[in-house]
Amino acid sequence: MRVGRAPHARCEQQVHDLLVHGAVNKDIAAALFLSPRTVEHHVAAILRKLGTTREQLTRPNHPPTP
Repeated sequence: MRVGRAPHARCEQQVHDLLVHGAVNKDIAAALFLSPRTVEHHVAAILRKLGTTREQLTRPNHPPTP
């Protein structure tokens, strides 16, 4: 582990920004010119660091109206 490392590397931050808006791995990969496998790696790292799931990350911050 490197000391002083930012919570998200720049590429992870770009993936995160698209992820929270509901983008799927294939679309993130195309938008950032990455392989889908690289996106999978970044998504896994983001979710691990935040201690959350993809569903929780993309869920709106308000409960659904009845």
